[in-house]
Amino acid sequence: MNALIYTSKAVDSFDSPEIYEMLKDARIFNKEHRITGCLLYHQKQFIQLLEGEAKEVHKLYDKIAQDPRHESLSLLMEERMTSRIFYDWNMAFYEFGDPEEDVIFKKHQLNTFFDNSKLFTRSSKTGLLFFKSVRDLLSKN
Repeated sequence: MNALIYTSKAVDSFDSPEIYEMLKDARIFNKEHRITGCLLYHQKQFIQLLEGEAKEVHKLYDKIAQDPRHESLSLLMEERMTSRIFYDWNMAFYEFGDPEEDVIFKKHQLNTFFDNSKLFTRSSKTGLLFFKSVRDLLSKN
């Protein structure tokens, strides 16, 4: 089992309806390839944690790297894991909405969201980096 975290920026023409269409396709692909994870979106920035067999996770990451709707793709971390953090989620997704929303409110949303994962009950450097990176992203306004 492998997990990786990456960040990317949505190109200007990649808007919400297209993102939700991409998400629909991703959920189908991920289910077929036994990939789980979490994708968060805020101010044109994506951060995603992917989990699954190394070959499948790398195949998906390469596919994302070739997607012209993403730019500034950056691999933050990769780790071997014994179990999944997002076991039941073939692609959890959350869009944090209005960039002017209160940071404290966004962090509360994030805490609620992650409470439904296994992030705090399984030891994972990748999971902790993911959580920290998301908090950093939400703090930028």
